[in-house]
Amino acid sequence: VETRGLLWLRGELRGGVFNVRVGEPTGGGSENKPAGVAAVEIIRAKTKLQPAFTPEGNIKINATLECVGKIDEAMGFLDLSRPDVIHAIEKAAAEVIREEVIAALNKGQKELQTDVLGFGEVVRRWDKDYWREHRAEWDTIFPYLEAEIRVNVKIRYTGLVSRPLPVTTSGQE
Repeated sequence: VETRGLLWLRGELRGGVFNVRVGEPTGGGSENKPAGVAAVEIIRAKTKLQPAFTPEGNIKINATLECVGKIDEAMGFLDLSRPDVIHAIEKAAAEVIREEVIAALNKGQKELQTDVLGFGEVVRRWDKDYWREHRAEWDTIFPYLEAEIRVNVKIRYTGLVSRPLPVTTSGQE
């Protein structure tokens, strides 16, 4: 989880597949609440890191992650022909990515207290004067650095199957 989150933040993710859970299992597949698991394959990923100053004058990082994906497999009652189901999968995928990024951020800031994410380099490129002034204390700034994470996922392809197979009963009691 943290490794993929690190790759997301560093803009080095080149692909992969992850599962997302959508809706609550209801046993019968409600029309209003899609329930199931979708395997989302990452086709394209892009990360933009932009330093900014908080109103208090501290530096922070705004991270915007864009992902274009396709659904490799869907299990459960996910009708992939419905736009609202695709939107629910996109939202769930964005939340999974966000959790992975936050896990990597927490690992680097709280556990390791080391800038393995490369934020210092981003700050150096953004504002050389700020970096010259604060480079020596970066190890004490980084563990408390605020980061705002925005994730946008777009599903472009849904594979060959778009509707769940109907469930039939055999009539046996």
